[in-house]
Amino acid sequence: MKTMLTVLPLFIILSYLFLYLPSSADMSNQYVENGFVVNIAPEYRDIICPVFNNGELETGVAEIDQLIGKYGIYRFEREFPASERYSNTSVDLSGYYIVEFSPLHRLEDVINDFSSCCCIEHVERIGVCPVFAIYPDDPLFSEQWYLDSESYVDIDAPEGWIYEHGDASPIIAIIDTGVDYRHPDLINSIWINDGEVPDNGVDDDKNGYVDDIIGWDFVHGVRGDRYEDCFIEDNDPMDWYGHGTLVAGVASATTDNGVGVSGVGWGARIMVLRAGWGWGPYGFVRMDFCARAIFYAVNMGACVVNCSWSSSNSGGISAAVSYAVSKGVVVVVAVGNTGDEYSHYLASRGDTFCVAGSDMNGRRAIFSSYGSNVDVSAPAFSIMSTYRRYLGEHIYVSRSGTSMSAPQVSGLCALIKAQNPSLGGKAIMWVVHNSTKPMIGDEEWEKGLMGSGIISVENALCNEMLSSECANREIPTEVGVVKILSVSPSPSDDYIDVMFSSPCGVLSADIFDISGRKVLKRVFNVSGGEGEFSILLDNFNSGVYVLRLSDGIASDTMRFICIK
Repeated sequence: MKTMLTVLPLFIILSYLFLYLPSSADMSNQYVENGFVVNIAPEYRDIICPVFNNGELETGVAEIDQLIGKYGIYRFEREFPASERYSNTSVDLSGYYIVEFSPLHRLEDVINDFSSCCCIEHVERIGVCPVFAIYPDDPLFSEQWYLDSESYVDIDAPEGWIYEHGDASPIIAIIDTGVDYRHPDLINSIWINDGEVPDNGVDDDKNGYVDDIIGWDFVHGVRGDRYEDCFIEDNDPMDWYGHGTLVAGVASATTDNGVGVSGVGWGARIMVLRAGWGWGPYGFVRMDFCARAIFYAVNMGACVVNCSWSSSNSGGISAAVSYAVSKGVVVVVAVGNTGDEYSHYLASRGDTFCVAGSDMNGRRAIFSSYGSNVDVSAPAFSIMSTYRRYLGEHIYVSRSGTSMSAPQVSGLCALIKAQNPSLGGKAIMWVVHNSTKPMIGDEEWEKGLMGSGIISVENALCNEMLSSECANREIPTEVGVVKILSVSPSPSDDYIDVMFSSPCGVLSADIFDISGRKVLKRVFNVSGGEGEFSILLDNFNSGVYVLRLSDGIASDTMRFICIK
């Protein structure tokens, strides 16, 4: 049974249609026209109490109540329900409220009046951002090359699964257009809320959502395709558009079940959170929907949140992500498909895990965005996954885009969490970041614009040093802490001298050949400052090699040539 969050008068439902009407001519980020988010000042948070009194909305704060009457405000609702239950964090979300008003008024006028109120700490518009496109490929493509291939450009999944199959304890929250939770290759991977009794109309776990058995559908008040569920949020996060089902299958389709495809996360569960919808060929998410979904995911136990969509700093998304990070949750973000140097809000924060896309040659996929904000790359071309078409057809298709890259990283993060349950988000990101394969010959990678390289499930799971010594380490936050000053001579036939600078501690030197295979590893202590060491090339063949120097917190790479 589908449970509705609330029942609204017809005039309110109709007014929702004006909130957002996407234009096919303008696919850039847009904003809701008669809604926004406010953060109540701390001294007023215990006073404000929105209620309907004889059909009139009141908050108990005179300054706000005057504006409610002036602008026909019909919704003044907590953005993050029951946030007091989860207050043991440095991020306070108790003051965030969603405000919606009569479309007869101008957004700028309402925002200006609220911004001038002494009881309002700040006001945020609500962004409507595109879901990253997925590009159709040959429908007869039937091999998941990105998991396992003869070349070095795959992510070494079968080799990694030898060390860790994963289990049902890690939860990946898929915040997207929903998920086809009835798909035969997903149905056994769906997270179930054990704290809720199905269909009893009661919020048993007191998290603010009634009968949220497999997640929640946050979408309401938008206009989409004919069969999209666009009016009232409820407990049925079914996917119509298809994007979220693709993403979920890549992250953790049920593996080794004799059906369909394999998900990177093997046994990880999928929490279904619908924050997006389809309109013709396009998909969209709204930032307040996404913010609430992130808050829900963190509080309900997700260790990874997957975001395969664009974003803007609006609608409370900043506070929600800060909350997730403070709780040790990994927020995985697709960088985008602009084909140039580009960064949307979530990809540029620095505390999320930003993923670019590689192609079948181990280089940047032509459509993938790139930039200094990228942490790692993963295959993005011809990715086979689960799909839902129209009214319940459970199929498989091959698609391309960084939307397909991000869930591979999410699946790997879940495997690492299953292998090492005590690891927090920063440590998990460190393992993924420091176990990648170099993208030799890729111009953007060599400039540091594609992250550390292509993820490797095998490298991340088989390296005991990575998994056991990284519990308190973090993803590099200071560029140039470790620096390779020179590698000489190059070309060389017998040895190389490496000049470097680094703080004191343990330093590791790894050398990779052109195929991405690690051919040498050295670990040694350094006293800090500039230093030098030599490496003999006795067993090296002629070719191009990459030296990676790392202290476990920061790293640097440089190419050299060996000629025999």
